[in-house]
Amino acid sequence: MPDKKLLFYSAPALASFAKKDIAILNSRYRVRVFLFNPRKKYLTPLFFLQQLYFLTLHFRSALYVSQFGGYHAVLPGLFARIFRRQSYIITGGTDCVSFPQMGYGNFSKKVLGMMTCLSYRLASRILPVHASLVETENSYDPEQSGNQGMLAFCEDLTTPYTVIHNGYSAEGWQNIEKKTARSFITVAAGASDSKRFKLKGLDLIIAVAERFPDCSFTIVGCERFDFQLSIPPNVILEGFADNEKLVELYSRHRYYMQLSISEGFPNAICEAMLCECIPIGSTAGALPDIIGDTGLVLPKRDLDMLGALIQRALLLPEKNGKMARRRMQEHFSIERRAALLLAELQ
Repeated sequence: MPDKKLLFYSAPALASFAKKDIAILNSRYRVRVFLFNPRKKYLTPLFFLQQLYFLTLHFRSALYVSQFGGYHAVLPGLFARIFRRQSYIITGGTDCVSFPQMGYGNFSKKVLGMMTCLSYRLASRILPVHASLVETENSYDPEQSGNQGMLAFCEDLTTPYTVIHNGYSAEGWQNIEKKTARSFITVAAGASDSKRFKLKGLDLIIAVAERFPDCSFTIVGCERFDFQLSIPPNVILEGFADNEKLVELYSRHRYYMQLSISEGFPNAICEAMLCECIPIGSTAGALPDIIGDTGLVLPKRDLDMLGALIQRALLLPEKNGKMARRRMQEHFSIERRAALLLAELQ
């Protein structure tokens, strides 16, 4: 059997979706990973030098793959051009949007936005995890107007793209106990500051909880907030939870809520659906496509509309949770992503 070809993989962090992609790539290639993650801005030039050295050591790479566009994807794109190789960028969300009021998105920062566009132009092909990351109209939050997506910010971008959805394994995510009626859960790790708190829609969840005192609302990933906030007694704050704990939490709750202003292809709602939670989401990113006919979608960021939506959700039959799991297995399996990703690279 011939040796596997060398593949250079660059990412700003090893999130769960990056680890899954690396495992997929390792099945066919010898993957060499470089993490471009300066904790302070002034360290960015140092990471460029480190990446240049790492690329030089692996200049025989047959392929270059970057998770997200940005600083870390520029040099791999240049090396691919110099050595006449193929380079790919997997866009995931924050690298395709701009929400300056909340300081979120690559294109909310001038230099980072320029470097992100440059990385897209250097790539041979872009692989968004959802079509909304190419270009979409933001209709959910009236305060955050304007189109989003890479084409909205990179004028005359001609790099071809192929949409390949994220994928999930049903084996590790499944319902393990009886669900509690009238119980809602959301995961919002790192949303303790006021901007990310709003970005993840936690302000809506806490506000609507006051209207439904006989329901419980669990927020995972935030034990406390960095600002003063009155929390109703039916809102439960959970700290960090590993996958095993998340399965337990999802299994106890009937509904999963994702009311974000911006999303790409979020993991948490997909994993919760595999655990038979009925999904409720905003129109951000892939959420409507993920939910399909198994749950409900909030068309506008409006508290009264959310209250009416929860009233409808409470009437949904238990079978919708099983439908949610089946939808994930049929449309968004890890096997499907692996097959499409490897076929695209080949």
